[in-house]
Amino acid sequence: MTEQIIARRLAGAARSGSDRSGNVYHAVVVGQDVALCGATYGKHSAGWSEYHGAAVTCPRCIRKLKTRERK
Repeated sequence: MTEQIIARRLAGAARSGSDRSGNVYHAVVVGQDVALCGATYGKHSAGWSEYHGAAVTCPRCIRKLKTRERK
């Protein structure tokens, strides 16, 4: 069974709803809260955004995806 991976971004701080890191889309397996690179949200975060990106832009996630493809 193949895992479905989607591009998601962190929504930013819960108190303001904004983040200062720009739009970095991570590779996240559907149903999980941790990206392939290990990124996840903290206790003051708004969590993962409900909107999905068209492509993964996180360099660490892209490397992990490439190693998964080789297997």
